[in-house]
Amino acid sequence: MRSVVVIGLGEVGAPLLELVRRSGRPGIGIDVEPQDLPAPGTVDVMHVCFPFEIPDFVGEVARYAELLAPRLTIVNSTVAVGTTRAIHQRAGGPIAHSPVRGKHAHMLEQMASYAKFVGGVDATSARLAA
Repeated sequence: MRSVVVIGLGEVGAPLLELVRRSGRPGIGIDVEPQDLPAPGTVDVMHVCFPFEIPDFVGEVARYAELLAPRLTIVNSTVAVGTTRAIHQRAGGPIAHSPVRGKHAHMLEQMASYAKFVGGVDATSARLAA
C-alpha cells in the first residue's frame, strides 16, 4: 500500500494525519525538522498544510512534489486565487485545492464530519481528489 504524506503538522496537518492513520492508510508527517523522505513514486497523496504566507509557497510545494512524485497533490492551505494552477504549471501532475472547514480547537472531530470541497486544475485531478 502506498503512503499518504502530510506536509505541515500544525493545526490542520496534525489532525489530518491522525485521520489518515485512523483510516488504516500508512501516513507520514513532515514538518520543519529535517527527516528522511519517502522514496519518489511511493506516495499516493501529498497533502500540503503549511501557511501560504511563507516565502515562495508555490516553489516549496513544487519542490516537495518533485521530490516525492505523488500520484495526487492536495493543497489544504488557504491560498490566493491561481495558486493551485501556478503549482501545477511548475510541478505538473494531478493537483487540487481543498480548503479546510472547522474551528481549529475541534479540528479533528470537524474534519471527520464536514463535507470536503475540492477544486482540481482539471477533471482528472478533481476526480482523484474527490
